[in-house]
Amino acid sequence: MICGDLRLWYRFEETAGATVDWSGCDNHGAPAGVTRGEPGRVGNAYRFNAPPGVTAAHVLVPDAPSLGDLGMLTVEAWVRHTGGILEAVLDHGD
Repeated sequence: MICGDLRLWYRFEETAGATVDWSGCDNHGAPAGVTRGEPGRVGNAYRFNAPPGVTAAHVLVPDAPSLGDLGMLTVEAWVRHTGGILEAVLDHGD
């Protein structure tokens, strides 16, 4: 695959290892505080439920040239909220 307009696509199908980027840009992520292999609407899902000692459940995406200077950006996420505080779905920072 060639890195084109789609820069990042996580399916959250993995039960171990890195979170695979299916976009072809190789922006694989490092999950923290997630439960893997949860039943999803389609295939598997991640449950973002940070255990004690983890600030927030997340997938850390490494800094990459393909993610820099994107200009306008569209983000799509399938989220099942089960109550409580709904935190950020996407964050960009240091």
